[in-house]
Amino acid sequence: LVGAPEGGATRLTDGFAAAEALRARNPAAFRLLASTPHPFEYRDPSSGVLLRAEAPVISLDGEGRLVRIAFNNRSAATLPPGRLSPAGLRAYHTAWAAFDALCNADEFVLRIALRPGDLALFSNGRVMHGREEYTRGAPRHLQGCYIDHDALRARLEWSTYASSFSAASEPRVEGAAEERAPRGAHERATALESAAQ
Repeated sequence: LVGAPEGGATRLTDGFAAAEALRARNPAAFRLLASTPHPFEYRDPSSGVLLRAEAPVISLDGEGRLVRIAFNNRSAATLPPGRLSPAGLRAYHTAWAAFDALCNADEFVLRIALRPGDLALFSNGRVMHGREEYTRGAPRHLQGCYIDHDALRARLEWSTYASSFSAASEPRVEGAAEERAPRGAHERATALESAAQ
C-alpha cells in the first residue's frame, strides 16, 4: 500500500443510513428506487470481461427492511426503453439525484486517509466507497479483494447447523426447562414442521 502524499482520502458512505434518510424525507423517491430494477454492467475489453446484473437501487426484504444497496454511477447502465413512462423516467432520475445527494452529504460520509498497513473491510452491499482527488502522477497503490458473501453465509449456516447436533447430545439436567430458539436450518425446519402439525 502506498498512500498519496496529498489528497486521495477514502470516502465511505453508509448506504443503509442514506436510504433510511431518503425513506423519511422523500418516501416517493424511496419507493421508486426500491421498486424499479436497474441494469448495471462492467466492461473490461483488455480481459474480455462483461459483467451484467439487474437490481433495484434499494433492495428490501418482505418486511420492508433494507437488504442491499446497488448504487454506482460508473457501472449504472441505461434503463431499457419502456420500463418507465416519460414522466416516470423523470421522477426516477429525480429520485436517483436525491439519493446521490444524500450519499455524498457530510452526515453520511466518513473520510479516511489510508496509510501503509491499513485495512478497510466493509460490505459492498451496504457501504459505498470512493476516493477524493489526489495529486496527479503521485505514487498511490491500494490492493483490493472480494469475499463472496454467499460462500461466507453458507459456512456460517453450516457451523450453526452442525453445532445444533452437538447441542442435542449435551447432557440434560432433570427438571430443567429448555427454552431456546432453533439454531440451525435443520432445527428451524423441524420446528416449522412441528408447528404445522
